[in-house]
Amino acid sequence: MKQKIIIKNFGPIKDVEMEIDDFTIFIGPQTSGKSTIAKSVFFFLSLRDDMMIYLIEAFVSNKVEKYSLDDFRRIMSQKFNAYWNYQNPISNSLILKYFYSTDNWIELEFNHELNIKFSNSLQLQILDILASLKVRASRFYDENKTFSNSIDIAEKDSERKRILMQSRSSLEKTFCFDDDLLFIPAGRSILSTLSEQIQNIAPKSLDSLMKMFIERINTSKGFNGSDDLENINFYSDYADKHEESTISLLKTLSESILQGSYFYDHFEDGGDKIKISQTNYIKLLFASSGQQETVWIIQMILLLILNKQKVFIVIEEPEAHLFPKTQKDILNLIVLLSNASDNKVFITTHSPYILTSLNNNIYAYQVGQQHEEKVDKIIDKKLWMDPDKVQAYFVGGEGNRGKIRSIMHPELKIVQTEEIDSASSINNEEYDLLFDLD
Repeated sequence: MKQKIIIKNFGPIKDVEMEIDDFTIFIGPQTSGKSTIAKSVFFFLSLRDDMMIYLIEAFVSNKVEKYSLDDFRRIMSQKFNAYWNYQNPISNSLILKYFYSTDNWIELEFNHELNIKFSNSLQLQILDILASLKVRASRFYDENKTFSNSIDIAEKDSERKRILMQSRSSLEKTFCFDDDLLFIPAGRSILSTLSEQIQNIAPKSLDSLMKMFIERINTSKGFNGSDDLENINFYSDYADKHEESTISLLKTLSESILQGSYFYDHFEDGGDKIKISQTNYIKLLFASSGQQETVWIIQMILLLILNKQKVFIVIEEPEAHLFPKTQKDILNLIVLLSNASDNKVFITTHSPYILTSLNNNIYAYQVGQQHEEKVDKIIDKKLWMDPDKVQAYFVGGEGNRGKIRSIMHPELKIVQTEEIDSASSINNEEYDLLFDLD
C-alpha cells in the first residue's frame, strides 16, 4: 500500500485522510491548512532520522543499554512542541496517525496531554533493532578494552560505521522509505536579506523547520552553485551520472529563474552573489525579492540532481514574488528534480499558474506516448509528468473548511480547469454585475 496520513482536529484541519503520492500539490486560501498537512507528513517521515541520531549518540557514548521506547516518545513529544508550539491550546480530540505500511503506524492523540502509540508490528521491529544494536555495542566495547595500535583504531572506526549503517538500513526497512528529507519553508527571502548575518540570528526566534533549512543552506555554500554550470567540464565527477542535456536543461531553467547564476564568493567582499553578466554581479542582499525567494530552491535542487540523491522534498510557495512565466520555470525545475531519481515532491501554493504549468507537463506525457519526438520539441521529455504519480488537492474554501478535495479529473487525469479558473470566475462575476449596471 501507499503510505497514508490521517489528521483530525488539528489547527485549521478538521478531517483529512490521504495517501502519499510521488508528486502532490496543494492549493487553497491562506490559513486553510496546507502547511499543517505538509508539516505533519514531514514530521512523521523525519522520525526515522530522529531515531537514527539517537542511536548514534547512544552507541558512541556506550549507553545503548539505557535506551527505551519511552525515550523515543519523549523525543517525539519535544519535536511536536518544536514544530507546532504556536498551536495552543491543542484540541482534546486531536488525532495524527501515519501509516508507513499496513502494519507499521504511529498515532498521536491529545487528551489533556500528548499520547503516542506504536503499532505492535512497528514496536517489535524497533525493539529488534535496539536489541541487535545492544549486542553489537557490548561486543564492540568489550573488544576495545585492550591497548590498540593505529591499524586497530582504523579498523574499529570502520567497524563502528558498519554497525551504524546496518542499524540505518534496518530503520529504513521499518519506516518503509530510504529517501533523504528536505523541507523548504515559505519566507525564504528573509534568509537572503540576512544572508551575511544568518549565523547571528538567534535560534529561538526561528521555528524548527527554518533552523533545519538554514543548516542545509550553510552546508551548500562550499559548493559554488549554478555559476559553475557554465563550465560542463567542472562536473567531470558527474560525467557518468548525467547526460550533458540534463545539465544544460538544469542550467537553462536556473538562469531563466534567477536572471543570472548564484555563487558564493569566498574572497574579500564575498558572500552570496548573483552573477548577471560575465563582468557584473549583485550581492544577494540587494537582489530582487523573486531572486531572494528562489535562490535557495534552485541551489538545493541543483545539488540534489547533480548528486543523484533520492529525496522527499516539501516546497512551500515556490511561486512567491515570481512573474507567471517564471512560475512555469520553477515548476519545470521541480518536475526535473522529481523525474531525476524518482524523487517525491510535496508543494503548497496559491498560484493557478503552477497548476496550469503542471497540466502542460502531464498533457505532454500523455500525448508523447504517441508522438514522442514532436512533443519533445515542444516540452523537453525530462519535464514530462506521469499522471499516475500526481495528485492535486484543494484545501479548505467555501463548503470545504478543514478538509481537502481532489481536483484531478478522474478520466483525463489532469487538474480540472474549472478549479484553476475559479479565481478568474469570481472576478468575472463581479465585472458582469458592474457591466449590467452600466
